[in-house]
Amino acid sequence: MREESENLLAILKSAVRHMPFSLKDSVDRGGLLELAQEQNILPVVGEILCRNPEFRKDPLYGQTARQTVGIVACQIKRTADFLELYRAFDRAGVHPLVMKGIVCRELYGEFRDHRPSGDEDILIRPEEFETVREVLVRQGYEPERQETSERQLEEVQEITFDNPANGLCIEVHTNPIGQESVIRREMNESFRAVFENARKMSVDGTEIWTMGHTEHFLFLVLHALKHMITSSFGVRQMMDILLYDEAFGDEIRWEWVYEALENVHAERFFCDLIYIGRKYLGSDLTARYGPNCPDDLLEEMMDNGIFGSKEQAYQTAASITSAAVDRRGRQNRFLTLLRSGFPSLEFMTARNPELADHPWLLPICWLKRWGRFFQYNRENGGSLMGESIAVSEQRSRLLKKYKLL
Repeated sequence: MREESENLLAILKSAVRHMPFSLKDSVDRGGLLELAQEQNILPVVGEILCRNPEFRKDPLYGQTARQTVGIVACQIKRTADFLELYRAFDRAGVHPLVMKGIVCRELYGEFRDHRPSGDEDILIRPEEFETVREVLVRQGYEPERQETSERQLEEVQEITFDNPANGLCIEVHTNPIGQESVIRREMNESFRAVFENARKMSVDGTEIWTMGHTEHFLFLVLHALKHMITSSFGVRQMMDILLYDEAFGDEIRWEWVYEALENVHAERFFCDLIYIGRKYLGSDLTARYGPNCPDDLLEEMMDNGIFGSKEQAYQTAASITSAAVDRRGRQNRFLTLLRSGFPSLEFMTARNPELADHPWLLPICWLKRWGRFFQYNRENGGSLMGESIAVSEQRSRLLKKYKLL
């Protein structure tokens, strides 16, 4: 692991454990800050660094301090805007379940506003959608699509609403994980009773509803796994999982969690997350099984950015690995590439909701998909396919170690 990664983890440990931290003389502060930005935890890292006397002498201090203050101020505003929106939901008689985002920020204590969240995710029953939509529109949020049919609500994972005035994005989910692949549909099976097990929590005096502790903890783990299968995930998601355990571990039904993880072959992945957390972040969460390949997992997390969006090749590789996992590897390389080039109707519906009502448009959506690929390929100097295959093969080797392939 490169030095910037070690220092990043040490700073995060300092933040969550309230421990002192001293920078090594050899540290590349610019590289460290760049890595923190890729992982979308720059405010936490920036805050700790700016408290360090040695860093205050660095030319990067002024810029880092301004960025940290700016991001934190924006997050405070987004949180207030979301709570105002949730109060509007309450007045309309609907109570969406809030996932991740504001719930996870509360785990960070004094650093809660240092954990940025560009959007907020809410889970609703499909029959509540029209009421939820009306509230959002009245509050200034614009839907990505003007029309959403009942069929689309059954098939797609989320419908996005953006507010141009405050910059807040709301993702309205009708299922927690998505349904565009076999493994995602298997993951969703664990959340059939999520509304019955919901709980209330208070944020800045506003009561919101969210998942029960067991379901929310499992959701955080499966959400990270979902991203790893496709385009990877980052250190912040691991921190959310570890801090959730520290806050509510005594209220989590662990037997049920492990049973759900084993159903989708995620238990080895989870235990490696625990190992990394214990080794680098001071977590005391105990794994049921021993480590599998935690160093490989940590390298994957550090290299690819928070959601594998660091480079276009990582994003393009997502469909290749997703196609392989969907069949548990029961196809050769050519068929995997063919499936990624011509994805299933379920996969394409997640990105093209109109397919839920008009499946005959699938070939047209394939053509549009290929058009985007050729455009990205030109912008990438013609090497996108080769780079994407290389990224996919690297991730596939990791997925095989977790028995996901």
